[in-house]
Amino acid sequence: MSAVKEPTSVKRRTKGENTRKLILNSAIRILALHGIKGTTHRAVAANANIQLSLTTYYFKDIQELIYEAFLLSSQKTNEIISPTWTAAFELIESYDKTSLRKVTVKQELCQKLADLSAHYFHHRIVNDPIELSVEQLMFAEAQFIPKLDEVVKQHQNTLLAPCIKLCRYFNKQTAEVDADIMLTMFRQLEYRNLYLGEAIDVENIKAVTHRMFSLLMRLKP
Repeated sequence: MSAVKEPTSVKRRTKGENTRKLILNSAIRILALHGIKGTTHRAVAANANIQLSLTTYYFKDIQELIYEAFLLSSQKTNEIISPTWTAAFELIESYDKTSLRKVTVKQELCQKLADLSAHYFHHRIVNDPIELSVEQLMFAEAQFIPKLDEVVKQHQNTLLAPCIKLCRYFNKQTAEVDADIMLTMFRQLEYRNLYLGEAIDVENIKAVTHRMFSLLMRLKP
């Protein structure tokens, strides 16, 4: 029995989608390395190792290419951080509400959340420096590229939502404010340690996040 051949139109569409994604991923790398001004069709084509005509075919306007690259980078970031948040919520929900009233149990949970956070930050900084760099650039450039405003707002809300959810486990009344503080601190930890790579001080990050979770749970130092 002969195998069913994939229609030519489907093959072309798949190839086109793969080429388009290759161009966007190359644009993300160029944005991280050379910023907005250094992101040109020629630079992206060279990074992707494809003909210049292909980048201009899929993205005639360089601004559109940059916008789409920022959008894809935002989506990739959300995919990267999602498993860690899932693990954090599962960890918290493994404790019943009655036991969480005990100081010793809160201390245990606090330490586990700090350990989880430190592991995440180390992995993110070492393995995803490109996305982190582009995220910084995206926030900085939004004031100059009006079209990016909506992407930045959506990205911010996506980052903030799990912080709010976590904070609500411990204090619903101030969850939004606590989450804002948490997200700001998380960003600072990522951005200030980005240049260190493998030399990142995991114990320092663990101490900082432990202190933050302690304050959130109202644990005494």
